[in-house]
Amino acid sequence: MNILPVPSVRSRAAGFTAVELVVAVILFSAAASGALVLGKAMRDHRMAAISANQQNAYATFQSQVALQGINPALVSNPAAGAINRGIRAESAITAGANLSASFESRAVAQPEGAARTLAGSARVDAITYTLPSAGNQATRGTGIGFAIETAGPAPAAGPNAIPLSPPIFNLSGDLTNADFPLNDIATLPGTNPPGTVYRYTTDGSDPTGSSPVWDNDPGWTPATFPAQLTLRAFNPDPQYSASATVTAQYSMNLAMGYARADSRAANLYGFSLAELSSPGATGIVLTPSVDGYAIVLTLDGSDPSSSPTSSTYSGPFAPDPSQFSPSATLKAYARSNDPRIASSPVQTYFLTTVQVAMPAPSFVTPNGQPLDPGTVVVLSVPGSGTSRTEINNGVPTQASSQANSFPLN
Repeated sequence: MNILPVPSVRSRAAGFTAVELVVAVILFSAAASGALVLGKAMRDHRMAAISANQQNAYATFQSQVALQGINPALVSNPAAGAINRGIRAESAITAGANLSASFESRAVAQPEGAARTLAGSARVDAITYTLPSAGNQATRGTGIGFAIETAGPAPAAGPNAIPLSPPIFNLSGDLTNADFPLNDIATLPGTNPPGTVYRYTTDGSDPTGSSPVWDNDPGWTPATFPAQLTLRAFNPDPQYSASATVTAQYSMNLAMGYARADSRAANLYGFSLAELSSPGATGIVLTPSVDGYAIVLTLDGSDPSSSPTSSTYSGPFAPDPSQFSPSATLKAYARSNDPRIASSPVQTYFLTTVQVAMPAPSFVTPNGQPLDPGTVVVLSVPGSGTSRTEINNGVPTQASSQANSFPLN
């Protein structure tokens, strides 16, 4: 009987055939490719979810922007920039920055943070920022890590905001006797929170967030003080509302001083003939209390504010002797065309002539012994006077002969 051969069974220990190895490689490659495809799909899903979250956050932010009355076109899209560069909570955005920063989930969970930021808070949930001047924002930050650029005052505070305390004026009213230059015009309440600034106007309008900042050291002079000053406190944090406005009025009255050119303290209103002829040395000096204002005067007693005979003071002067009959009347005032400053009252001065005793003439011709008839007697007369003489007829008078020399009879 013939016995058919039985195929031998090979042990696994003996190794794989070439066919088996090829099949194994194919199966492994397929599994690896599937894993890569699955991983990519999962990453794409996660990125899509992140993108959706970012877009939702941006939409929330845009809503907050719109509520603040700001044009959403001014806001940078966080999805368009370097989303994942990771700005930290303590980072600062300087004025003029336009930042796209990392997504901050806690800011989205607290959208009030974005609202606070838009209104000018100095600290937000995600970032902080700096301003060129409080209350007038050139750059604002947001709680979800991106910045907007806008101009104009910060948005108004809500109805439940805490009102700031207004300034208190230390100086107001008449500045006639004030010690210029003037500073420390108002007390700025220390109870107001940090970051509070004070803004002012001088035209009667209420200060706004765009009004100039008041530094309380204006250095006012008579030429620069305002007729009116209005102050108001502002804080960029919307939990505070602007203070009430406070207004002070300011004015001044001119005064005029009278003196003599030689600075004498006595006989200010009396003039000798010699003084009338030397006004630069002994004449009248008039001075306004504030430089730059004209002094108007008359010497005939008429009102200088309306008289056609008035003239403008230009330096020391003296009346003409013909204006004394027996006295002259000087009226003068310092005139102002400035609505802040009132003209001085018209002052009246009564000017008089002064009689000065002249020294007696002296003999030039020796008279120690009797003189022969016909001798010419010469007298020395001081100043511009002329002697009057009487021979053997007593004391000379105004009716006596007028001569400074005469022959003996």
